[in-house]
Amino acid sequence: MFNRSYMLFLHGLVSGPSVRQCQPCKPSNAVSKFRIVIFSSASPTSLDHFLRRLEQDLPEVAVAGVLYEARPSKLTRAKRISRVLRLVRDSDFRAFLGHRIRQRLRRSLEKSSSFLLRVLHAAPRNLNGEPLALGSIAAKCRARQIEFHLTGDIHDSASLEFIRALVPDLGVIYGTRILKPELFSIPEGGSINIHKHKLPYYRGGGAPGIWELRDQQTEATVSVHRVLKEVDAGSILGELSFPIAPFDTLESIGLKADLLAIDLLIDVLRNESLGRTVEVPQVGPSMVYKGFQPHQIFAIERQIQAQRLAFRPAPTRPILKLVLRSLMYPAAFVRNLQRRRNKRFPVVILFHHVITDRPKLMGLPTAQFAAHIRFLKQHYKIVSLPEAIAQLQKGTVTVPTVALTFDDGYAENFLCLRAVAERERVPVSLFVCTQKVSEGVPFQHDLDKNEVGFSPLTWDQLRYLNQHEVLIGSHTRTHFDCGATELQNLNYEIIGSRDDLRRELGRQTIEYFAFPKGHPRNMSLPAINIAEKAYDFVFSAYGGVNYDLPESDPLYRCGHPESLWELELLMQGLLEFRKASRTAKKEDSELNGETRTFAGERALVGTSREPNAVRPD
Repeated sequence: MFNRSYMLFLHGLVSGPSVRQCQPCKPSNAVSKFRIVIFSSASPTSLDHFLRRLEQDLPEVAVAGVLYEARPSKLTRAKRISRVLRLVRDSDFRAFLGHRIRQRLRRSLEKSSSFLLRVLHAAPRNLNGEPLALGSIAAKCRARQIEFHLTGDIHDSASLEFIRALVPDLGVIYGTRILKPELFSIPEGGSINIHKHKLPYYRGGGAPGIWELRDQQTEATVSVHRVLKEVDAGSILGELSFPIAPFDTLESIGLKADLLAIDLLIDVLRNESLGRTVEVPQVGPSMVYKGFQPHQIFAIERQIQAQRLAFRPAPTRPILKLVLRSLMYPAAFVRNLQRRRNKRFPVVILFHHVITDRPKLMGLPTAQFAAHIRFLKQHYKIVSLPEAIAQLQKGTVTVPTVALTFDDGYAENFLCLRAVAERERVPVSLFVCTQKVSEGVPFQHDLDKNEVGFSPLTWDQLRYLNQHEVLIGSHTRTHFDCGATELQNLNYEIIGSRDDLRRELGRQTIEYFAFPKGHPRNMSLPAINIAEKAYDFVFSAYGGVNYDLPESDPLYRCGHPESLWELELLMQGLLEFRKASRTAKKEDSELNGETRTFAGERALVGTSREPNAVRPD
């Protein structure tokens, strides 16, 4: 799944073969930190991600300044019209022009539908805060005593003087156009660049994965190299590769490449600050890709799309049922107005298993998950489990709210899930099976379905996630069916997994536990009693939303569907109805299935297929 160089990276080692040792850079010490300057034109979200990771993972290196170029378009309206007239005879350009028109129409439709949904949800705008803007990045930099210089020309005299005044040890190029030597050579140690392709084979520009997908390669690579006057020709300081999976798209490869680029840059910068960088001269055939026009890139993307296997989200309920439930939005609107007035929106806790770009029943591709996260951020407040619990304890939930959880602890989440969650800065929680982690063996429910190669996370990966704001909870040791009543086995699985997490993560308390499979038949009363004594909060997995904290039952969780349509209906309570809170018990609840008495109330067992939820895993 991850190549050997990536696993070495996890332990802070140098990726790639050693060829020659470079001259040591100035080592960091308590008096004077190793100083870097960042050259960037990346999006505010991407730059913020990089700066956050530097602050978290590399405190021994000081970011002296950021030189940011925001270049205005040089094409006037007259030049655009002239360009269209000149290229209109090109069939690729005509196809590209039609694509751009459809894009604008689609954006207008999405804007209108987004407004309509916000009205129906009875929710304000920007539930998760204002979209990140460049001004916010500049303010964050100033708060951290990082100089920030915004320019329309990165090579002008003011920019050059800005860099000289910082007296940096090293320059880091993070998403800019090709820089001139008079700029990148100012830092004492020169500059390094992140290149999201394999060197020397793919030099120059192009979105991550575009040339690899065109050439039907099986893996993509990110590289860090010294900057020379020649394009992407400097010695390689490190590289990380990852497999191109069947459902990978340019978007998913780009998300993964962005994440691994930051991972790799942190590793390389640490080595630079300690004077232990290993340089590898580029050897072998190469091609420089530059000068492609947008319509030419679009033609390549269409060629790639025709070759690739496309993911089609499978509805878990009949289309007619989804249509009929969608017609119930007027009633949902009235209910949402009442919720807003009473400050009593439910907290929906979604659960999934693995974000993967390989076919899997309990999986969701990276690009699809990213689309879900963008949708949820736009229409629901995404909170961590502790925030969700705090709101339920307070009894006040003022806006539509959701928390995201993932069960079992699959290794592919370390790349695919992390690529989206870190970039979008959304909180997630993982419930892991600790003995599976220790042994590194696959889950039996995958083997039973002949789904091979889906390994669990490692303890090193879990320690990283634990240190980076991911909540880690227990899911038993072996994915044990807690419908059993033997106390010895239940203690071994439920309490033992808590003790494993305490020991391996260095934490005194583990507060959260989710039952494997999570249906009433998988949660015996002895198991619930043991879990509630060992953990502060216990979770099921058979549907329903939460209005308050239960006195004796696990919190409800809903399975995360594959399609956005179904997800929205689920979030609005139009697919699964649970009208009363647990303690009030005013009305019966209804799902597509049978009911049975469970821990003093009517609990529901769904029988309709949910790919990553209701199906026992």
